[in-house]
Amino acid sequence: VLPKGLRCLGNSKGWKQLLAHLQEKKHEPFVLWGPTGCGKTWGVRELLGAMNYRVVELDGSDGEDTKQLITWVKRVRDIKVMQGPTAVLLDDYESLTEDARKRMADMLKKATEKTLAPIIITCTQFKEPRLRDLLTFTNVRLFAPNEHVCKEWFDKQGFQLDKGGATQRCYPKEGW
Repeated sequence: VLPKGLRCLGNSKGWKQLLAHLQEKKHEPFVLWGPTGCGKTWGVRELLGAMNYRVVELDGSDGEDTKQLITWVKRVRDIKVMQGPTAVLLDDYESLTEDARKRMADMLKKATEKTLAPIIITCTQFKEPRLRDLLTFTNVRLFAPNEHVCKEWFDKQGFQLDKGGATQRCYPKEGW
């Protein structure tokens, strides 16, 4: 069952595909793509959190160079049960340099063992020529939610507001 927030946000078919992928322990990389703001990163965190996965997020700004970033992905990917189920989120794949994308794709193509942590990749333009290395992986396109879906989601979920270190749940006013 999808977490409540994902059911409200839309793209249920795509989220169910990712859920099935994770439940089947298919640990080949999985690509979520769609426009900025469609909930890719938030949705991955929400789904993995509901499945009790520890999420390690990395993007192109992490690491001093390509070698270090790939080393981190390999280390996290190879974490065993001692720390509980762990997943790697390679967020905003476009932010990687061309060299990093090529080397990362080569490494990811070898990441199919069932004992490894699942790797989820997010990007905006999956079919863009510079991301062609991702075409071999299972992928799902997400769509931006419409105004009605956004209103319904905020009515039910509210949002977190940080005020000087104190976090509180906020909900919109009636008739917003």
